[in-house]
Amino acid sequence: MSENSHALSPLKLRIDWSEVDSFNHVNNVAFFKYIQAARIRLCGYAGLATSSKDRQPGFMVVSAKCDFSLPLTFPGSITIDTQVVKIGSTSVGIKHRLYDESDNLVAVGDDVIVIYDFDQMVKVTIDQKLKSTLMKLKE
Repeated sequence: MSENSHALSPLKLRIDWSEVDSFNHVNNVAFFKYIQAARIRLCGYAGLATSSKDRQPGFMVVSAKCDFSLPLTFPGSITIDTQVVKIGSTSVGIKHRLYDESDNLVAVGDDVIVIYDFDQMVKVTIDQKLKSTLMKLKE
C-alpha cells in the first residue's frame, strides 16, 4: 500500500466470520459495508452530519461502485485508504482502495456524494470552509 499523504490515515477493519459466503471468501456485499465505514469516517472528519441528530448539512450517496481484484478470506483484516478525488459545487467524488493483510490491492471503490440539508431537503453548495477541509483529503 502506498503511503497516505493526506490528513486521514487508512482505516483498518477486522473481517468477520459472518461476512464469508458459501465459496469461503468475503461476500461482495461486505466490501460495500467496508466502504461505507470509510465514507462515514471521511464525512465525519469533514464536519458533515453522519446522524439525523446532527443539525449541520450531511450527505447523500448518489453513486457507489466497486471493482474487485482479489478475494478476501477469514480470518483477517482489511485496510481502506480513502481519498477525495473531485470536489464539485454540491458533490464530492471519493475513491477507496482496499488492501488485504499482505498489502495486496483487493478492490477499488468509487463514490459520489452530494452535500444535503435534510431539514430543507435540498442540495447544499460546498462552502469555502468545507472545500478547504476536503482539499486536505484530496489525493
